[in-house]
Amino acid sequence: MSNLDNIIQTILQDAEAESEKILNEAENNKNKHISEMEKQAKERKEEIISKANEEAEQLVDKTTNNANLKARDSLLIAKQEVISKIIDIVKEKLKNIDDKSYTDILLKTIKSSNVGDDVEIMVQKNRVDVVKSLGLKNKISDKYVESGFSILEGNSVLNNDFSSLVDYMKDDLESYIAEKLFSE
Repeated sequence: MSNLDNIIQTILQDAEAESEKILNEAENNKNKHISEMEKQAKERKEEIISKANEEAEQLVDKTTNNANLKARDSLLIAKQEVISKIIDIVKEKLKNIDDKSYTDILLKTIKSSNVGDDVEIMVQKNRVDVVKSLGLKNKISDKYVESGFSILEGNSVLNNDFSSLVDYMKDDLESYIAEKLFSE
């Protein structure tokens, strides 16, 4: 029986060695598989972080651009408000110019327009007495303009309402004011 025992002992040793070899291969395969999975997870993590960083950068750029656009729009609105206020001030100052300047403008306009004595002149209500004191042969209308004056000749009206003239020149005035105030 000793041969049989030896054979069994050899088979058991071979089985144990084979078992250990299989376990070692399994352990190595497990470690390789874990290592591969960790490598793939790290690569995926890097991709996700890279993509998140790109998206964050794009979001920052977009937010910054939007803020810059809003700031620019606010600045443009503020500049337009300043220009509009200046134009309103110009209209008010023209409406309230001194009597001498007012009559000088009126007389120059009448002279340069080559109108006759038969035209009717509409003036500001507060300027009627000053214009009458000029001794013009023209009729002073009992209708009034808000600012400046108008010359009525038949069906034609030569409108020199200061407010209307400023409105007519508004685009040029806005450009001029913007250039003077906001040139960098």
